Amino acid sequence: MKKALFIAIAIFLMIAGGTLLFIGAMEGQGPNMLVGAGLAFLAGVVALLMQYGVFSERVGNILGIMFVVSAMVLAYRNYRDTHPPPIGPMGAHTQPGTGHDR
Repeated sequence: MKKALFIAIAIFLMIAGGTLLFIGAMEGQGPNMLVGAGLAFLAGVVALLMQYGVFSERVGNILGIMFVVSAMVLAYRNYRDTHPPPIGPMGAHTQPGTGHDR
């Protein structure tokens, strides 16, 4: 039963990542979003291969940590692309909290 749950999670990741990748490509999303969706799909593939014994648990943990770090970086970059820094008086960009021009 435990193995079936992990296989279901892996298949969900593959379906979700593939769907987001397809829809994002069709709607012209940025590269950070597309790479993040591809990363979710790849995480599902690796999780499924781990369940079938292709990867050892140690290799799976290392890949999982790499995927989490990469996903966090991509999420931050996607956030920064969609939310630019605030524009101060006279159109000059200011450093947050100081009010001074860069």
